[in-house]
This record gives sequence, structure tokens and C-alpha cells, in this order.
Amino acid sequence: MCMKGKAEQNSSLTQTEKLLPPRCNRILIYTTCYNVIDGVTLTVRKIEQEILSSGGHVAILTTRSGNDANTHRHGTHPNRQVIFVDNSIPIPFQDTYEIGFSLSAKIKEEIKDFRPSIIHMTVPDCTALYLMEHARAEEIPLMGTHHSNLPEYLDHYPGLRWLQHILGQYFRHSYNYLQALYCTTPYMRTYLTDTYKLHRVTQLGIWGRGIDLDRFSPVHRCAEFRAARLGVTDPDTAVICFCGRLVIEKRPDIFARVIQRLHKENVSFRALVIGAGPRQDVVKRLPNTTCIGWLDADELAVAYASADVFLFPSAVETFGNVTLEAAASGLPLVVEEACSGHLVTHNYNGYGCAADDVEAFYQATLSLVTNASKRKEYALNSRRASCQYEQKMIVRQMLANYTKVYDDFYSKYEGRHCKRDDAYKNAESFCGGMHPRPSSLSMIEFVFCKTFTLIWFLLGIVGWWKDQLQCCCRNQNASNVTTDAAVEEEQLVRIEEYSDTTDMMNGQRGKSKHLGDSECALYAAKVFVQTILFVWRLESRVWMALAHFLSFVKEKLPVGRTRDANRMQMQEDPKIV
Repeated sequence: MCMKGKAEQNSSLTQTEKLLPPRCNRILIYTTCYNVIDGVTLTVRKIEQEILSSGGHVAILTTRSGNDANTHRHGTHPNRQVIFVDNSIPIPFQDTYEIGFSLSAKIKEEIKDFRPSIIHMTVPDCTALYLMEHARAEEIPLMGTHHSNLPEYLDHYPGLRWLQHILGQYFRHSYNYLQALYCTTPYMRTYLTDTYKLHRVTQLGIWGRGIDLDRFSPVHRCAEFRAARLGVTDPDTAVICFCGRLVIEKRPDIFARVIQRLHKENVSFRALVIGAGPRQDVVKRLPNTTCIGWLDADELAVAYASADVFLFPSAVETFGNVTLEAAASGLPLVVEEACSGHLVTHNYNGYGCAADDVEAFYQATLSLVTNASKRKEYALNSRRASCQYEQKMIVRQMLANYTKVYDDFYSKYEGRHCKRDDAYKNAESFCGGMHPRPSSLSMIEFVFCKTFTLIWFLLGIVGWWKDQLQCCCRNQNASNVTTDAAVEEEQLVRIEEYSDTTDMMNGQRGKSKHLGDSECALYAAKVFVQTILFVWRLESRVWMALAHFLSFVKEKLPVGRTRDANRMQMQEDPKIV
């Protein structure tokens, strides 16, 4: 049984209170898009609820992106506040997402008024560097959690691979100032160690994700939902579920090809797509497929439990929250083996498939769709495997992490960031100098800010013209009579065009004709990064030399006297040295 008795819950509450003692019960969490409901913000909301239930105080620092109604989605609390940064810009290619670029004096005052005992970073953007500077000046412990492998996302956008090395080194520079960084899985810790050598710049820990096992459960399976929303009345008809943002890096193209092939081979099934995004128009054209957009938590639990197979080919997940939700709801899993492999045991509760291997995803899905007894067996195994990720147990571990970071900061590092820096000084750390925000970074931030703003403006114009053209085409074709076969053929052609385009983006990167993906562009990016890091190191040394000089001058001044008083006395008596 996954449910706990009342006595055990009371015991757990006592344990929670001990995990977050009064000395470190004021937590400031910085996350980019709090009002956009996704895996990161849902995780943050789980943490803040546990902090509040333990009697602690929490402040969320975030941008204004997303739906304002989500700010107090779980109600208000006297120990909780949300602080919105006043300088952010939209991220191109990512609807509703924004990144912050600075902290104003007003926001810094709000942070000071909150009096955080520890600061938790969830994203290493420009605002995070400002926040790091503030934390270091006030000697507040700093830690972070790793949620998204953003440089890897650029593999899926033609012409942007040159940014990978730049972002990777920028994030490495940011993580260098964190006392601890918690990864989602052992696989991600190994990846960050091998790729970026992050173990040389900060302490790498592991903190997984939790699931509400009562909310996401097979008991919520609903025949009425299947009939009303999906048109499925036969209990033996398998429903294939996909849940997530419909963006290219989540690989909806693989999902589309599997669904298309099942349809061509006359396999009995129904597909359910939960989510939205730039690729939703293509997914909506898939045969036997229902797209229902985003759902609230209760509806989502019913949708999961009413499906039969979870097909999720995304190769950019750091943990796989939706995969865990599906497993807890009793669904066999067909997922990418590296990113979500920790949640699936091959031939036990599903299948782990190699990235980009459409055939493997198809065969795994086919074997489950056409075998009801295997689906039932794997469904029970998925539920059993998910019980180890009980939400409260996992979230309480983060409270224990807060206490450990806080205690280590004052016991091991004497409450000073410079002491922590000394412990991590080596040939591969602080490649950009000892200051989180070098002065030259301000110029780079300004250029990127203006570039992103221009790109976003141009994309808006292109999108508007595209909508106008589509509207004209619909009006012109309104009087034409088209057979069902012709409509289906047109849909399949468009899906094939989308899949071919995605193949070019994902599977044939070496053959890309985009200048930004060429070897010359990648080499130029590396040279640019090394040049910038050299400038930052030089600037850091200049500031350190200046600080030593000022310290020396201060030591020479008579103790207990102000500089102005000494200057006046020296003017009155030139003999004073």
C-alpha cells in the first residue's frame, strides 16, 4: 500500500519540522516562469507547499510570463510571497516563456525585506547572476537544482548549434558560485560531469522528483471520459497517450510517425494528446487522434488513468515528471532510454528505446496495443515501481538539503563565500574569473537582449502574415467539395513533410546547410567563448589587485579615524606621514 495512516503522517510532520529548523526556514526560490505551468514550476510549487507545511517562510522570485491567475493557484498564505522582476524579455521559439535580465534596486530591497536564510536557484540566467552577486555581498548561502539541459535543446533548432558551447560555458560559469547543485538522476550527474566537468566547480548531489500517489492512480480510470472525450466505448481498445509541450525537442514527430503507421496497418487504437505548442496543428491532423490541450490536475489524473499506453519519445528530459505521473496512473511506458530510462525497466513495465529510433518506438507501442494481457501486467508493474517516488518523502529530502547547505556554509566555510571559493579553486574552475557578473558581461547582455527582442518582433510579424494567408486560403477553399480520402491524404502529406523537416533537424545535423550548424561556426563560437573568458579573468585580476591596494591603504591609515579626518589633518600638518 502506498497510502499512509494518520499516525505515520503526524510522525512525518514532526520529521519535516526537524528537517527545516528555525535557523534556515526562510527560503528564496528563483525560477524564471512561475506562472507557466510545466515540470519545473510544478516542482517548485511542491517544494514551497512543504516549506509552508513545516512552518517555514518562502518567497518566489520570477518574471511576469504566463497566466497571472496561476500566481496563487493553491491559495494565499501569510508566510508566502511572490516577487516579480521588472526587467525580462520573451524567449524566441518558446511561447509564453521569458528570461530575466537584471535586478532593480526596488527588487533588491524586497529581497532584503524578506531576509532569506538561503537562496535556491532553478535557472542560471542573467537575473541569477545578479542574485548571486547580492547573495555573496550579503553572505547568504547559495544552492541550485538542475532542471533543463538547455544547450541540448539547440540540437533541434537549425542554425543555432553554435550557441551550444556559449550557453554551456555560461551555465558552467554560473554554477561555479553555487555551494551545491542537485541533479535529477545519476545519469544526469554523470552527463554533467563528463560533458561540463561540473564536479570540479561545485558539489553535485542527486535529488529526484516526487509524485502524489493518491492523485495519480489507476482508480481514476473513467469509462465516461473515454466515451465522451475520445469516442471509445470498447474497453479493449487501447488508448495511446502523449503529454507535454508540442515543441520540436519533445519529438512529437516520432509520436506522429508511430500513430500514422498504426493507422496504415489497420491497428485498432485511439490516440490522446495532452498539451499544446507550436506543433499542435500538425498533431491535430493525425488519424484517430484527439488533442485536448492542457488539463488541470484532477482532469489530468483522469486522462492518464483512462489511457492504456504512454508513448513519450522526448530525449531532453532531465527526470521525466509526466512519465512518472503516467506510471503512477498505471500505464505501460514507451520512452527514450537515456532520459527516462530510470523510470522504466525493459520488458517489466514498458520499453526504453534509443533516441531517434522510430522503428523501436513503433514496435514497442505495437506490442502493447495488440496484447491486452501484457498491458495489464505492465500496468501493475508501473504502479508498483512508482511507489518509491512518493512525493512527501522526496520533497522532504529537499528540506534536508537546505539544512545541510546552510550548516555547511557556516561550519565549513565560516559563513563566507570566499572561503567556499578557495575550496573549489583548481585548474578547471572559475574560468571566467572570481566575479559572477564581470563588467564586460553587461555589454553582452545588452546585445543579446536587443537581439532577442528583435527576433521576437520579427517572429510576431511573420506569424501574423501566416495567419492572414491561412485565413485567405480557407475562404477560397470554402466552396470546394473535398472527399474524406482526399482530406486524409492531405493530412498524411503534411505529417510526412513535418517528419522530414524534423529528420533534418535531429537525425542529419552533420548535413545541415545552415551556417550556424557548420564546423566553422562551432569553432568560431569556441574561440569567442575563450576570448570572453580571458577578458573576464583579466578583469577579475584587476579588481582583485585594486581591492588589495585599497586594503593596504586602509591599513596605513590610523585606526579609528575617518579618511576625511586624516585628510584634513594632513592638510593642516604636512609633516604627518
